[in-house]
Amino acid sequence: QAYQPPSTIVPAGIAALVSPSNYGGNDHMKVQLLVRAYQVRGHHFAKLDPLGIMDANSTFPKELDPSHYGFTEDLNRQFSLGPGILTQFSKFSREKKTLKEI
Repeated sequence: QAYQPPSTIVPAGIAALVSPSNYGGNDHMKVQLLVRAYQVRGHHFAKLDPLGIMDANSTFPKELDPSHYGFTEDLNRQFSLGPGILTQFSKFSREKKTLKEI
């Protein structure tokens, strides 16, 4: 078994625990997961082929959609920056940012 497929951002066993339907109101953790998803899979959302020659961006990872974490129309809701959420910005600029800014 020389080949091992890459792991997902959230392992299958944990995915059921953190799904929006089963997860409580810990929105800070959900924002952490969304930030981590963009760190790992953000290149799927980026427009890396302006001429449209390749069909590389045809699949959009569900982890990059805020509604996957239960965020719908509250993109202007503010969250405290800190552990797990853009800690470098909490030190040098504001302590809070909206979900849209994050």
